[in-house]
Amino acid sequence: MLILSSCSIGGVPIPDYILNSISYLIDFIKIGIPLLLIIFGMIDLAKGVVAKKEEDMKKCQQLFVKKLIAGAMVFFVISITIFLLKMLDSAETNGRRTNDYEALKCIQEIIKEH
Repeated sequence: MLILSSCSIGGVPIPDYILNSISYLIDFIKIGIPLLLIIFGMIDLAKGVVAKKEEDMKKCQQLFVKKLIAGAMVFFVISITIFLLKMLDSAETNGRRTNDYEALKCIQEIIKEH
């Protein structure tokens, strides 16, 4: 996602490439980390199956389940955080919408859905 509008916080403009980098980093954390955990968990599980020992298979199964849970937690923590930031952005404060504030406008640009 390329962000074309620039933000400024406290009157200091933030370059677009920084906003784009943050957006890509959030996407990687949200999608890439859980995928990597699942892939590495599958490799560990395959090692346990090849070992053909009951102990090793159980250890590898437990490790795989832990990695699946960790991957789901990473995905949902990022998703919930984005949801809460969107809720904060749409909230009203004393009759004024909070998106009047510069920092929330920048956050809105960064987490904008593709």
